[in-house]
Amino acid sequence: MKVLVVDPSIAGISGDMLLSAFVALGFQPQNIMEVAKAVEKIIPWVKRVDVEVAEVRRHGVRAWRTGVHIDEEKKCRKGIEVINAVENIAKFLSLSDRASKIALNAANLLIEAEAEVHGEGIEDVDLCEISSADTVIDLIGVAYALQELNLLEADVYGLPIAIGGGTIKFSHGRITAPAPVVVEIAKKKNLAIIGGPVEEELATPTGVALYATIVKHIVGFYPSIRVTSVGYGAGSKDLEGMPNILRLIVGETPGEYTLDNVVVLETDIDDVSGEILGYVGEKLISLGALDVGFIPRIGKKGRPSITLRVLARTSNSEELIDAIVRETGTLGVRVFNVTRYIVPYRYFEVVSVYVNDKRYDVKVKISKTSSGKIVAVKPEYEDLKKISTETGVPIKKLIDEVMKKLSYEV
Repeated sequence: MKVLVVDPSIAGISGDMLLSAFVALGFQPQNIMEVAKAVEKIIPWVKRVDVEVAEVRRHGVRAWRTGVHIDEEKKCRKGIEVINAVENIAKFLSLSDRASKIALNAANLLIEAEAEVHGEGIEDVDLCEISSADTVIDLIGVAYALQELNLLEADVYGLPIAIGGGTIKFSHGRITAPAPVVVEIAKKKNLAIIGGPVEEELATPTGVALYATIVKHIVGFYPSIRVTSVGYGAGSKDLEGMPNILRLIVGETPGEYTLDNVVVLETDIDDVSGEILGYVGEKLISLGALDVGFIPRIGKKGRPSITLRVLARTSNSEELIDAIVRETGTLGVRVFNVTRYIVPYRYFEVVSVYVNDKRYDVKVKISKTSSGKIVAVKPEYEDLKKISTETGVPIKKLIDEVMKKLSYEV
């Protein structure tokens, strides 16, 4: 499976650094010019856009740098204006639905974070810095790059974001780095950030919003990967004692399976009824838990008890812990960071079967290894249950019919 690693732990991340790193990976500069021309044509407050894409050196490291110079009417704007601009440019450039969604999701994340910082509704908040057309170019450009480099379906890992330090100037005065919007996005998406290593602003709202939108796994170290290409995007400044670069790595997962980083949440319970435990399991799944299990054990003083074990993503583990504590009354939850191997490709096919001359559709989950070997085929239980209830045909017989049909089609 294709893997993309975004490494902002060196010198942070900005929208133009990310876009430039994709140029280093093979995204064509003329595609960025294409985006710039679309911005000129579609955004009414923009008069002219000039783009310069060049190879540079940052402390001896070869990188690419994208400079954007815009003649535009400077004023704060509403979020809907930015959203409309992103949406219309994505359509003008004929971006795929997936690529368009990435650009729009990042734009919405920026607007929601701004609204939260200012304590206003997303319809009312005034956007100043992020309403500039260069933000739109970064959002559209990165989505376009992912599409052109065939990375839209890649498994994306992100290392912690270096946020810098010192004070920065923004539309409302001066504040310590990072910008409030960066902190809000980090809180909202449970991102890992680290201060330093220099007293400069290293993480911008647009860069962090794009990172939060495309990254699926937040990790402290690089995953196991066979590296096929590396790209460096350069920031605008020369930093003292270190290269101002963002690193992207593209590769493939070694072997047939994909490494996945998850957390295991555990607690021991001896005073909760089975009915409540059943409800807790259902609730945790509805909140995004990957799996929930109940393991019988012998507790204190020889009393029978249960270990509740939950498999979850780091991004929503705190929400799940809160639900466990509130619903069970437990006084503590153990947390383990674990790595697992998973089957990388999982998708659904719809298979049609006929019962009593009537057609029924059944969704079937198919799982494949990196080489394309099918390791599991499972008809959806709810579809089978509905057909069985309506026709009286046993579920086991329906499974046999689906598997015969699927084997013939595959």
